[in-house]
Amino acid sequence: MIQLSPESQQEGSIVRAYSEDLRIRVIRAVEEDGDSARGAGRRYGVSESAAVKWVSRFKQDGSISAHKTGRPRGLKVMAYRDFLVALMKDRDNTLAELQSALLEQHGMYASRALLWRFVHDEGLSYKKKPCTPVSRIALTSPLPVGSGNGGNIA
Repeated sequence: MIQLSPESQQEGSIVRAYSEDLRIRVIRAVEEDGDSARGAGRRYGVSESAAVKWVSRFKQDGSISAHKTGRPRGLKVMAYRDFLVALMKDRDNTLAELQSALLEQHGMYASRALLWRFVHDEGLSYKKKPCTPVSRIALTSPLPVGSGNGGNIA
């Protein structure tokens, strides 16, 4: 990874993976020039541990590219999609109810955050309705400031 100095880091900046060109140069220094992985890392200005990992990975499976970063796109509950959708179609369950049903019937634990992502992605989340009917005779929320009626309801 390219390490940025504290002076060059800005809020929201990200750290990127080293280029494949640099990875190839380090691996070639080890494979063709006979350098040690640590020595090649020092020679090219990368950490010794990064160089050791790159060379080890290259020897193991021939890969020089960086590992993917970020959250995997698939959710582990997708295997239980039909079950969860059926539960949500019957009635508007809470995340806690979905969590316990999944654990009881399939023996799989899923966090509420994961279940929320699933419900949201599937479009199964509904706006809850208020418990009381809307009043037709009284104002139920304050008027916005500057609405132009001077605070009078009528």
